[in-house]
Amino acid sequence: EVAEINVVKPANLVFYTAKEKTEIRLGNFPLRRQLESLKVIWVDLREKMSEAEYIDLRFGEKMVVKPREKK
Repeated sequence: EVAEINVVKPANLVFYTAKEKTEIRLGNFPLRRQLESLKVIWVDLREKMSEAEYIDLRFGEKMVVKPREKK
C-alpha cells in the first residue's frame, strides 16, 4: 500500500509505503520494468524478514537497497 507519492521531479518519482515507510525511488526507465524489479526485491526482503529504509531503482539494472537500522 502506498502512503505518499512525490512527483516534483517526474524523472525521479518517489513514493513511500504505508506500513513500512520505505522510500521507493524510480528513475527515467520504463516504469513497468522498474515495478517488476521492485516486486522481486520486495519478496526477497520479506523472505529475509528485513526492512529497507529505501530502495533505489534509478540506475537501470542496478538496485540500491539501504537496510533500515534496527532500534
